[in-house]
Amino acid sequence: MKRFITFIMTALLTVSAAAQNEVDNQLNSFRNSTPPPRKESLKDVPAKTLKVVLAGDDGLMDMVIKDAVEKNWHLSPFEFITPEQFQKEKTDSTHYFLIRVAKSAGWRDDSGLEFLSFRKGEPQAAGDIDQMKDIFSLPLAPEGEMQDRILPFIPAYISIFQKHIEKIIENNINAYLGMAMYNDLLDREKYNHGLFAEQDFSFGITPEKLASETNDRARMVTLEDIEDELDNPTPRTLVSLVVYPTDPNVNSSNAYQMLICSDTRELVYYHKHKFTKNKSEGFTKVEYLTILKYFK
Repeated sequence: MKRFITFIMTALLTVSAAAQNEVDNQLNSFRNSTPPPRKESLKDVPAKTLKVVLAGDDGLMDMVIKDAVEKNWHLSPFEFITPEQFQKEKTDSTHYFLIRVAKSAGWRDDSGLEFLSFRKGEPQAAGDIDQMKDIFSLPLAPEGEMQDRILPFIPAYISIFQKHIEKIIENNINAYLGMAMYNDLLDREKYNHGLFAEQDFSFGITPEKLASETNDRARMVTLEDIEDELDNPTPRTLVSLVVYPTDPNVNSSNAYQMLICSDTRELVYYHKHKFTKNKSEGFTKVEYLTILKYFK
């Protein structure tokens, strides 16, 4: 196990161009090998009924999640349950749940954000939701607040959860790679277009510079343009999404940067960094140089 963890940590370090092929070969080797024990294989997910926990407050987020699950979740049967039902069933290790979680709900996270989380029941979770197995989680919005921006992404989120679980079922090694499946070492596909909101950059960049450095494939747009693209996707187009707390704590709170393919609803790029005096919520210059590769 130590050898495996050491490899993963090494693979996530920035490597030179000359070392990229070697890293890919090692990753492929691990993908094709017998995975170490202890991670959930999730092979039983298709036979289980996914329990989707709704807040029950008739809020817009509940409505959007319910509609997105009904239209996009095909991996297994599903049912919608109340928080009260969840409290009764969360200790049953034969159940899987899709639930919104935040620090106030007992999850040990200091980011000040609420997440949509795919979890497995656990007997130890009786008094602490953090004891449940966190299979996969994506950031939603600042805890206790509603951000209209995330709502158009919810259907894509449901598809991303489904595809992620399918990858783990196909090969359990992906459970160990986790979010590394969505970093720059593992995806070299090129995309036709990219739509970025101006506020998604943490440094000054002009629309002209963005277009020039992506061979006119990426452009700076409004949030309404991104929403339109999600509703009416064009082939091989990436859209940006940044999620961050409204009142971040320096060196504690995280900001999350993502690129999602609008037509396939796949998570292509995922990154997070902590707020510092010199680093705000959006894509940094270093991250920007990384994402340029998707358009060259």
